[in-house]
Amino acid sequence: MLRRGFRLAKSPSLSSTVQHSTTSQEFEDKTCYVSWENARPYEEIPGPKPLPIIGNLHQFISGIGELGDKDLLAQSRTLMDKYGKIVKLGNIPGRRDTIFLFDPSLIEEVYRKEGPWPDKGVLQSLVHQRKVERKDFFQGVGGLLTEVNYLRDSKSEMPENFLNEISKWSLESIAMVALDTRLGCLQANLEPDSEPQKMIEAVNDVFTTSEILELRPPVWKIISTPTWKRFSRAHDYFTMVADKYIKEAMRRMKKRQEREQMEPSVLERLLMADSDPRTACVMALDMMAAGVDTTGFSVANMLYLLSKNPKKQEHLFHELKKFLPKKNDEITTEKIEDMKYLKACTKESMRMLGIAPINVRGMVRDVTIGSYRVPKNVNVVLSHLFLCLLDEHYPQASRYIPERWLKTRPGDEPGSIGSGEDYDIANSVKAHPFVCRPFGFGPRICIGKRFAEMEIAVVMIKLLRNFRIEYNYGDVKFSCKFLLKPESPLKFKVTNRND
Repeated sequence: MLRRGFRLAKSPSLSSTVQHSTTSQEFEDKTCYVSWENARPYEEIPGPKPLPIIGNLHQFISGIGELGDKDLLAQSRTLMDKYGKIVKLGNIPGRRDTIFLFDPSLIEEVYRKEGPWPDKGVLQSLVHQRKVERKDFFQGVGGLLTEVNYLRDSKSEMPENFLNEISKWSLESIAMVALDTRLGCLQANLEPDSEPQKMIEAVNDVFTTSEILELRPPVWKIISTPTWKRFSRAHDYFTMVADKYIKEAMRRMKKRQEREQMEPSVLERLLMADSDPRTACVMALDMMAAGVDTTGFSVANMLYLLSKNPKKQEHLFHELKKFLPKKNDEITTEKIEDMKYLKACTKESMRMLGIAPINVRGMVRDVTIGSYRVPKNVNVVLSHLFLCLLDEHYPQASRYIPERWLKTRPGDEPGSIGSGEDYDIANSVKAHPFVCRPFGFGPRICIGKRFAEMEIAVVMIKLLRNFRIEYNYGDVKFSCKFLLKPESPLKFKVTNRND
């Protein structure tokens, strides 16, 4: 277990590709951008041509449009190949115009110009549910290691629903941070109708239905469609149960503060920062909802990549054994910070199978992007995952090479871990720092970044120090919509390590 003295706020970041060395204003002062007067008109941005009345809605119709039946990666490839590095997709009924960017320098320009209060282009369905359907509630406020042994079958393989087991762990973890509460997700034989399991299913339903609601005309604002009803039920159930735990945590917190002085939990810090308890409740709720599938899928994707790259898994095991000679040795933040190959494996997994394929920004003011004018209230899609898989940015991008994230070549220093040959291959080209941004950048960087990194580090240490992970069923199939999600059964073969 991670030692009790650990404090998340003081832990070093595990991902430091780009440092915030200058403010957005300082950057703009030092960089020559095209002025609004000298920029080309918005209408000249290349992209699919709209039809009368239906605009570009036909682009998403199977067998008719260019983007029908394609996931985000395939859509990105189609748009870039036909129209270039900046593409406009406009005139879709009920939707903002959208600009797609396939150039890291343009992506950096958006991040640098977004100002202190950027618009993340939030989900319309979620906004509608909170501000219209459930405004009464929101009021305008926007032990896995043990389970692995238990879950193995006679072939030492995980069950087909192993992804659900990872989600149970991630929900339990985020509840401990957000609420200082144990939900009981890791209990053996968790019943299908138990609160924790139904909360996990509710989160999954919210993401699944959102993909449909957000990518099609928003008729659900007028008619309560079956998809909208499923989304609303899932959202309301998770909100109801999470709110119950939040209130329990607040009552327990008040009693504890009366008895003794203790380090405040995240919920307590939120309450101290805002006089309105509802704000703290909504923020804790968002942390829990956002921290289940995102972290769970990240762990699953990393396990898969390491299982398909046994040599890299062995490199990582040797590093873990170096810092934890005995399996039950204490894990500390200091040890995690020194595990360079673990951090490299995590970054490479996020590059190849990052769970957020895109980032979105809504323009809050008129700006220029590249040589074009882009008016406010236009959404800009930053296509990070697509760019991460191009050889022009990362040599042999289809290969899992953690060495591309190491600062020094393996073998150049005593005790260094990794392949010097792969280091040379991967570092023959220096990637633009804004190609791979799994947590975003700037004022709206992922609020759970540090906790997610620490969660992933701890669970990978516990698993890979104790077990060898294999996957013997070919290639896992992934769906790539709002989240990159493994769809194949994750029947990992897990064998004990005796050393």
